[in-house]
Amino acid sequence: MSAIKFRIKEKNNLPMKLISKVTKIKQVVIPVRDLKTTLNLLLLQVESIKGDLDLDKIFNTIGNELQKIKISTVISIIDEKKENVVVRYLKLKDSYQESFLETKIKKIEITKLKKHQLVFNEKGTIFCQNRISQLKKSLPSLKLLFDKIKESNSIISPLILKGEVIGILEIFSKNITEKDVDLVKNFTQDLVLSIANTILFQEIKNSEERYKELWDNAPVAYHILDTKGIIRKVNKTEATMLGYLPELMVGKSIFEFILPEQRAEARERFRLKLAGQKIPKKENRVYLKQDGSKIYVSIDDILEYGNNGKVIGVRTTMVDITKQKQTEKALYESERRYRLLYESAPMGIGLATLEGQFLACNNSLLQMIGCSKKELKQLNVKNLYENPKDHQSLLRRLQKDGFVRNFEVKLKRKNKALYYASLTITSLFLDQKDIFLIIAEDITERKWAEKALRESEEKYRKLVDDANDGVIIINIKGYITFANKAFSKISGYNKKELTNLHISRLICPDDYNIMVKRFNEQIKGKKLQTAFEFKGLNKAGKVRYIQFTGTPIIEANKIIGLQAIIRDVTENKKLQKKIEQAKEHYEQVIDTIQDGICVINKNFKIVSCNKEFAKKINLPLTKIKDRNCYEVIPRYKNDLFKKHCPHLVCDKECMADKIFRDGKTLSFIEKDKDSSGKIQYHRISIFPAKNKGEVYQVVLVIEDVTERKMAEEEIR
Repeated sequence: MSAIKFRIKEKNNLPMKLISKVTKIKQVVIPVRDLKTTLNLLLLQVESIKGDLDLDKIFNTIGNELQKIKISTVISIIDEKKENVVVRYLKLKDSYQESFLETKIKKIEITKLKKHQLVFNEKGTIFCQNRISQLKKSLPSLKLLFDKIKESNSIISPLILKGEVIGILEIFSKNITEKDVDLVKNFTQDLVLSIANTILFQEIKNSEERYKELWDNAPVAYHILDTKGIIRKVNKTEATMLGYLPELMVGKSIFEFILPEQRAEARERFRLKLAGQKIPKKENRVYLKQDGSKIYVSIDDILEYGNNGKVIGVRTTMVDITKQKQTEKALYESERRYRLLYESAPMGIGLATLEGQFLACNNSLLQMIGCSKKELKQLNVKNLYENPKDHQSLLRRLQKDGFVRNFEVKLKRKNKALYYASLTITSLFLDQKDIFLIIAEDITERKWAEKALRESEEKYRKLVDDANDGVIIINIKGYITFANKAFSKISGYNKKELTNLHISRLICPDDYNIMVKRFNEQIKGKKLQTAFEFKGLNKAGKVRYIQFTGTPIIEANKIIGLQAIIRDVTENKKLQKKIEQAKEHYEQVIDTIQDGICVINKNFKIVSCNKEFAKKINLPLTKIKDRNCYEVIPRYKNDLFKKHCPHLVCDKECMADKIFRDGKTLSFIEKDKDSSGKIQYHRISIFPAKNKGEVYQVVLVIEDVTERKMAEEEIR
């Protein structure tokens, strides 16, 4: 064949007669594929499948290859009930195939196909002569279809798996004979076997993949070493734990990954393990991660043996115990801190027996009693009480409840000096003994402070009572428990009438709901604006404007009421109203001016402007206030300011900013043209508004001086 190919390649240089001969030679040597060759080729293709099994692809290959030798194919599957034949694959001549697909028939009762039923029951391959005529009789509903198909013979062969018919292969051709039955029978048997082998191969492959997945993703780290300590295999868990890729660890010595200070001991352990000695788990091995950080692991080794019974390596499991080590360290540090707290605590802490003998104590308790540890062991707790009845009372409470908290009592120091202490005592069971944990706080200074506070409170009460502003105390239910003289004057009630008077009696109905809501929110501890105003009612029923500043009263971390400062601001309200009227009058006057006027603050926000200004920039007043000046002023009619705003022209200085800095008035005339091209003149003036010598606002005035400038030019 190679020689022939060579001649054909060079045929352009040959005479036409020789070319004709070569062509004939080529036609002779090309083998003609028969049924046997085609079926063998199909089996080779199926057996070569190593990936995922695709039956549709296999059936399609069978149909296409057989059609090349003018054989049609129908592959059917038997349903689970063994009652119907389901057409799984069909390959006919194109015209026949389209006609059959138009019938939309996919399922046929097996009893209607007597030859199929015979094959199914006998599990044998049969030859059918004039098969198309038989099908016309068996399936009269498809007679029109079969009338179009030329008469053909067929061979029907079962697809048998584990002794059960799972499907049927039928091939059609006028050229097939009974001699081809064994050929088709062997093909179907080998086909099913090849498919089964492919499925088995996939199961084995999947099993290997599952094993690999289990190995790589195991919750513990694994590696396998040879007898020299070289890593033969390592799972992803270990590689990830150390910050490497598995392939970067394989082939390296395991000792490279161990802390240098531990390598000699690790090599010796490895040697002893290979020698067959029992080696316990290693709980404090330190490995180095790729980033240089340390990781603590617990390791366990087992020997790996070859087929000849000799040791070929070591299998090792590792568990990351870094967190455990950190926990142990944290526990040690915690114990150390608590001991430090115990020794340095400002409160006296000690342990004593039920009989009153001290077992241990800290330095604060020794200082409180005024003795050494040796002297303390000779003291009895009951002898430290100034009044023995207090000791007996405390014991009764301990016997009843098992603990005592904040028991205030007067005690004696070793030198007989008296002091006040707050005792918290708890019963414990320690070292098979009942003991007391005693926490003592020296509250002598607090007791003296409380006495001073009581005296101070009396002075405070007098100051509050004489204050100009009203002061009241309201409990959580809204009743007044205290009121000073000033509030009595504001409300019109005397102090006796105010005591236990509900605060709602002093609130105007218009503001009742909002006052109740605020009061409840403050009682619940919600942070609100400290001062607010409401309309109140005095005893005579007259409305008074009240400024209320309430502060929660807290005892033992619990809100028990409100202390409020009350101020009558009725006169202030009247004055404020007059100011607002004056402001309204001022705005009306400004709006009558035909020049554009706006006021800008230090944040370059427009705080106010007149109607003429709003008209010139074509915006309503409500959309101008509080906007940035550089967003609004460049909109002024005829683009009057566009070339003066640094936000639009980079090299320009902001005029407002300049006046805020130097405090000087700026005024100039700007020449421009209106939309019709007519020349106009505007005087732009910016004035500083000062408060105590500091510029806090600037006033921009735009005046149309066109007529004046035109008159001046005519005179000139």
